[in-house]
Amino acid sequence: MARFRDRYPAVELDIEMGDPVDSIPRLRAGELDMALAHDAMTGVEAGSERAPEMVQRTSDIEIEPLFEDPMYVAMASAHRLSESGPLSLADFADDSWMLATSDTCPDSRLFLRACHDAGFEPRIAFQNDDYGAIMGFVSAGVGVALIPDMVARAVREDIVIRPLEPSPPPRPIGAVLPAGYRSPAAEAMLGVLREISAEWVRGRLSFAQPVLARPAAAA
Repeated sequence: MARFRDRYPAVELDIEMGDPVDSIPRLRAGELDMALAHDAMTGVEAGSERAPEMVQRTSDIEIEPLFEDPMYVAMASAHRLSESGPLSLADFADDSWMLATSDTCPDSRLFLRACHDAGFEPRIAFQNDDYGAIMGFVSAGVGVALIPDMVARAVREDIVIRPLEPSPPPRPIGAVLPAGYRSPAAEAMLGVLREISAEWVRGRLSFAQPVLARPAAAA
C-alpha cells in the first residue's frame, strides 16, 4: 500500500479486510475493483471439482496468480517433536490442533484435506480466524497449528516453526479482478503487487532451514 501511494498519490485507495467468501461476491457485484484471495476454489461454483491449481478465469472474474504461500507446522518450544528430524503431518496425528474456522477461511479446508491425505482425522481443540490467538494457544502447549509463511515470519519467540515432508499444499495467493476490464488504477496496483510478491518470495529463503526456532529472549 505504501509503494502504491508513493507512486500514485492522486489515486484514492480504499482498503477493506474480508475472507474470499465475502469479498468475491462483492467484486462480482461491482462494489470492489480488486480482491486479494488465498483460496484455490475462488470463482468455482459450489459443488465443482477442485482444480489442481488456482482457477485462472471464469465467466465473470479472472485471477492473476501472485505467489504460493507455503504451510508449516507451529508448535511450542517444549513440544516432543520440536528438535526431531524430518517431520511429516502424520507425526502429529495424536496432537490437538488449532485452526481457522472452516466455514469462512480457506486455510482450514486446505488443512483438513492435507490431514485426510495423510490418513488421519485431526482432533480440533480450538478454531479462530485470528492467527495471533491461535499462536497464543500453541505457545501455551494446548496444541499445534498449520500456519502459512505469512504468519510464520512473525511468530512468538517461544514457538518453533518446522517444514513438513511431504509439504502440505501451499496457499495460492492471487489478485481477483472482473473479467474483461481493468481500470488504470487496478492495472497499476497489479504491477505493484507483482513486484512485492517477487520480493516476498525471495525473503522466504530462511524458512527452508530444517529447524526453525526463534531464539529465546535475553533474561
